[in-house]
Amino acid sequence: MAESIMESEVEQLCGAHHEVVETDYQRWGTNPGTIRYNNERVKVRVRRVRKIKTNKERPLETCCRLHAKRGLDDEKMCEQLLAGLSQRNYKGAVQTFCDSVGRSASTVGRAFVGTSANALERVETRRLDKEKYAVLFIDGKCLQGVQMIVAMGVTVTGKKEVLAVVESAAEGHAQVKALLEDLMRRGFSYDGKLSVILDGAKGQRKAVYETFGNDIELQRCQWRKWENVVGHLKKR
Repeated sequence: MAESIMESEVEQLCGAHHEVVETDYQRWGTNPGTIRYNNERVKVRVRRVRKIKTNKERPLETCCRLHAKRGLDDEKMCEQLLAGLSQRNYKGAVQTFCDSVGRSASTVGRAFVGTSANALERVETRRLDKEKYAVLFIDGKCLQGVQMIVAMGVTVTGKKEVLAVVESAAEGHAQVKALLEDLMRRGFSYDGKLSVILDGAKGQRKAVYETFGNDIELQRCQWRKWENVVGHLKKR
């Protein structure tokens, strides 16, 4: 189908095969190439046309559109990897055509790094002044052996949003204060008192009070408190 679409454009420029017409272009054979379909690149024979006066190739518009890289494909690929599909098994799991190319483990890995980095940058730099927040969670999480501090907000309408993710070896005063200052620079705002949920660390409490003053209500994370209590009990 893709080749027939390209052939239609060639006929518009050069006329049908073996048809004698006055035109500025002439057929110039074919080359092996690829087009994008869903999340794959499929091999096709790309039609070529050249301008007679200049003897230079004229790229086919249909071919350019079929070959164009679309970011949506890489975003879909990232969702599949995050859901548990491995890079090594990716091609076999999503392959539609037996002769499709371009989804080796290394290609998938590079695309994932680039797309996920762009997604993280959008999260870290987006403005927050379009919403009013009622609750702010701050907690440390370990991901693949790397310590992270995560800030999640709840809007006045009840919508949860990840506001910031910062790599940090500690969850102390300096690290949390820098995270909160970044949120304020990006327009974080609230009505009345802001409810802030922490895991109980004194450095975090100090950073919160220095940033928001007395316009907050601090709450100890109930799950962490439960873990601390149960940790003193026997398993039986």
